[in-house]
Amino acid sequence: MNRIAYALLLLGFLLVLAILPAAAQDAPVQLESVFPPELPAGIEHLIVVTGSGFEAAAIESVTLDDLEVGQVQVVADDVLHVDVAIPGEAAPGSRELVVSGQADGQPFTVALEAGLFVLPPDAASAGVALTAVEPPVVEPGAATELRLLGSGFSLAEQLEVTVEGIEVSGMSVFDDGELRLKVMVPDDAPPGHRAIVVNATVGGVTETARLDQGVVVASAGAEAGPTSGSANQDDRPAVGLAIPRWALILLGMLFFGLVLLFGLLAGILVGAFLLGGRHDWRRQARQRWQVAARVTLPEAHQPGAWACQMTPHPQLDERWAVRALRLTPLPSGANTPAARTISGPTLERLNDLAQLPDDQARLRRALVPVAEALVAEALAWNEAGQAPAALRLDVELAQPLSARFALYQVRQTDDGLAWSEAPRLSWRARLDQGAQPHLGVVRGPAAGESVYAVRLQQELTDLLVDLVRAAKPSG
Repeated sequence: MNRIAYALLLLGFLLVLAILPAAAQDAPVQLESVFPPELPAGIEHLIVVTGSGFEAAAIESVTLDDLEVGQVQVVADDVLHVDVAIPGEAAPGSRELVVSGQADGQPFTVALEAGLFVLPPDAASAGVALTAVEPPVVEPGAATELRLLGSGFSLAEQLEVTVEGIEVSGMSVFDDGELRLKVMVPDDAPPGHRAIVVNATVGGVTETARLDQGVVVASAGAEAGPTSGSANQDDRPAVGLAIPRWALILLGMLFFGLVLLFGLLAGILVGAFLLGGRHDWRRQARQRWQVAARVTLPEAHQPGAWACQMTPHPQLDERWAVRALRLTPLPSGANTPAARTISGPTLERLNDLAQLPDDQARLRRALVPVAEALVAEALAWNEAGQAPAALRLDVELAQPLSARFALYQVRQTDDGLAWSEAPRLSWRARLDQGAQPHLGVVRGPAAGESVYAVRLQQELTDLLVDLVRAAKPSG
């Protein structure tokens, strides 16, 4: 038995010796991650680089391939702030982050291959949104941390958050969909709802997101609810166990192995979280391009311009059928009227149009009854004094259909301007994803506009023409 214990002890000692030299050979500066992990072309933004060893090193150079790097600031030993300017014509894709300098009298260079992913320039147009706050209730006289949930926070060059009647003492961007605030509620704060307002500046333009019933101040003296305590308290004495030495050694090795296993799992989870954020950004950018996609690319007229081409399902014209058309007033809010939906016999005519020859004039004439039905629904809001600033048109198809989307860029060639031969990005998506993507957005009535109904019918007809032509792969 003693020989087995000594053998296990020797095995554990050798395992430790094998790990320690590898740890000792690590570079003096380590790079771990970049936040935000993705940014659109055409903006200047601060990125946060996490790692280790920044304070002890003299950092001389920070590069991101073809991107312009401005001021570099060491905030802490594990945090580096880097100003980055991304040209509008920058190609989408990953950029390697490289940091060079001197540490302990020796030069060093460390790299993060997937440092920053550049998105198409249209990805900066998503704006800021505010959807929820946690916790929803705060107590008078208490300091509380609030989590504001929404989107578009990480792209903002400047953020300002106010909570009605409550002091905001600190704010941090946790990720693109979450802000964290430290607030102090006054002792004499009256009970009731408090509005939360977020002002975000992106590309020099300030956008505002508001949550009118953001947080509730509870009544003074209200019970905060149950608190956690010791659930199982007794006075039973501990029972001592005589554990053999070999068992202790085996348990120590098992514990050491579990630590390594948990470290590996933690790394996998962090990586999945970062990749999930990247995929979320990429999904949003693709959806915005899908809205503007056309079956045929337009004429190449400006170097660096982008366009998205859609190749529908080969059997789309046979399986295509519209179940409903929906008009949604924008922007959404507490006083926004409900969306209006058109279905039934009105759409039977629309479903037959995909079989017509590709005749633009004939197609527009055939779409008149459908467009007039949509205009009648929109004018009902005007008559009720609820005219929206804009209208979004969505389509609901009867069965799932797919299409291939490809993103192209205009290049200068020997023969003049031309679209790139191969797409810069390509993906496949369903065509019945509700409001994402939607058919398009049209402007509401302007002040004093006398031909609103005529203009609205024209613009809605254009969107319906695009919808029908999408069912014709040759269109």
